[in-house]
Amino acid sequence: MKKHTHKYRRSTLGMKKWKIYKCVLPGCTHYIDAKLIENRISLCWRCNEPFVIDKRLAELAKPHCYDCTEKKVKPAESVLRFLETINENN
Repeated sequence: MKKHTHKYRRSTLGMKKWKIYKCVLPGCTHYIDAKLIENRISLCWRCNEPFVIDKRLAELAKPHCYDCTEKKVKPAESVLRFLETINENN
């Protein structure tokens, strides 16, 4: 197979459940120890764009980039004021 950017997925190997990341692209047999996955380039499971796996992303079974990570949205100020008035009335 031609050289490509791997798309990693966490898996186990053998009787002792050795944790690895393997490439799931067709025809690719590449795999790597889970402890060595940091700073590797992978394809995102959500947008299929390349990104670098850092320590936090290495904990994911299907690593995805930070652009595809859903961020917590802070409630609007009007909602916060409404909740404060409810708390004051109780």
